[in-house]
Amino acid sequence: MSHKTKKAALESEANELNVDNNSPITASNDKAEDQIMTVVINDGKALGLSSKKNHHIFYQLAYDQNNSPFIRMTGNEGGGLHTKNWIDLLEVFSLLEEQEGKAIKSTLLTPVFKSGSANNCGFFAAVLRDPDIGLLSRSEKSVFVHRLSEQYAENKEKLLTLNKN
Repeated sequence: MSHKTKKAALESEANELNVDNNSPITASNDKAEDQIMTVVINDGKALGLSSKKNHHIFYQLAYDQNNSPFIRMTGNEGGGLHTKNWIDLLEVFSLLEEQEGKAIKSTLLTPVFKSGSANNCGFFAAVLRDPDIGLLSRSEKSVFVHRLSEQYAENKEKLLTLNKN
């Protein structure tokens, strides 16, 4: 499926959900049966980790009724299954902050997923490395190993307050 076709499919799905930036949608996640989520990034596009392929992972950033940030992967160009569940960024912050100064493998992110696709961790790490999210950056060791970005604290604060702008 071409990028244009995938993008059209994602836009169609968003339209079916009546999703525009800053528009409320009803979303299911494990923390509550149904919550109203306000999407602030509807069409995020992160470059995949592999330097051999130039593919993207698409994502959305939203806030629940308590202004807690959530993120989810919505699609990818390179193929492969992954979860489309909302992921609580507060849980992600907790996991990452325990790794300050250390090399981080993508599998560290396993606890934030409720389903077990092998692609979840790598795809999600790519999203966290996207400049619009900016929580991770590439480690010197490998393209598949990460570290907290130098702007981690600033980017975390931005993600916590983006809904208030």
